[in-house]
Amino acid sequence: MFAAVVSAVGVMMAPFTSNDAFLPAGSAFESPGLVLAGSLLLAFALPVATVLLAGSGSAVARGGLLGLGVSAAVLGLPNLVSGLSLPGVRLAAGPILVLVGAAGLVAAAFLPTATTPDAAQDDEAGEITLPGIRRLRIVTGALAVLTSAAAIAGALTPQVVITETLDGPQSPSRSALLVAGLLVGVLGLVMFTAGPSAYARPALSVAWVTVPLAGTAVLTMAVTATELGAGLTPGPGVLWTALAVVGSAITACCSVVAGMVERDETTDPATAFGEGPAVPGADLLTPLVAAGILAIGAFGTPSILAPDYVEPALWSSFGTPSWGLLVALLTVLGACVLAPRCRPARAAALLAGAACVAGLRAAELPLVGDEITGAHAGLGWWLALGCALALVIAAVLAARGSIHTPKTRSGSIR
Repeated sequence: MFAAVVSAVGVMMAPFTSNDAFLPAGSAFESPGLVLAGSLLLAFALPVATVLLAGSGSAVARGGLLGLGVSAAVLGLPNLVSGLSLPGVRLAAGPILVLVGAAGLVAAAFLPTATTPDAAQDDEAGEITLPGIRRLRIVTGALAVLTSAAAIAGALTPQVVITETLDGPQSPSRSALLVAGLLVGVLGLVMFTAGPSAYARPALSVAWVTVPLAGTAVLTMAVTATELGAGLTPGPGVLWTALAVVGSAITACCSVVAGMVERDETTDPATAFGEGPAVPGADLLTPLVAAGILAIGAFGTPSILAPDYVEPALWSSFGTPSWGLLVALLTVLGACVLAPRCRPARAAALLAGAACVAGLRAAELPLVGDEITGAHAGLGWWLALGCALALVIAAVLAARGSIHTPKTRSGSIR
């Protein structure tokens, strides 16, 4: 798993460094749309596929890991050769990380593994099974902690530099990114525990989006500085923030896979807690509908207004932060739709994570407002506050349902 993450990080980094103005060399985030899409796809596929292969039969796992390693090597090797042989081009760390991770994946494919008779039969039948819940939760927690570290580094390091010793103007959204990183990190640490991880996993499946929500707002400063030129260049914070955004998406994918496995387990603590019919009543549906309606306005309209400041939103001034708002809106709406279909304990955790997302949107005013002259609450702030309150009410109602629901062995909804 570590080798896959190393390769994924290297994929998103610059392939080489160049002093030639006609041969620009930037990270994947500075590349054309198709290159960025392909890099993101491979960066997501490497760790997620590794997790899935970990629970497969030995033959399937060997072939899959070998294929992932070869794919990473095919991408990293040409960039390594270019950095070593072409004039005006120097070697960068990106392809080195890709090849180190690729070597680790290939080595893992040939490591001897102990197989049981049942596993051997599964290999012969060609059946693929998902890894156990405990392993998936640990992997998800590790990815969340790494994402948290990258987000904190992105918030504390300069996004724009003028010279090597002089920093340029920094994004006022750094504090929001720091809070998002801490939130994801705490949930990631809880995933290492045996019992509470069952309830932290649904919350993490939603709370991960706080990193793109704040990260895209931070990255817009570097994007604007690059477009303006004037001696401003992206600083190290750009790379850390970008890695945090990618890491949060990978964490979400692993968390979803863990949820798929949880639904097939009957001994899971979150399944046993509140076992039985989990169809919510009108008391839960009402705040969910209200939260969904308020979320559309909360993420679609500006939350901060100021005389000389125009905040990007979905319905006006669409910019780089708008993509984070869009992903956050879709995630919150998805949680509102899925919560009635979940067991009460999981629904409560899911809605708690959604409340954290809406809460971060509302917290942008106190976190960011001090750095914006004349900042005051906009319509989006009031709607975000109402959305967070509605989600908290829904989470409390769902938690009460998990306590009062009678336990049965049949007819339950997972």
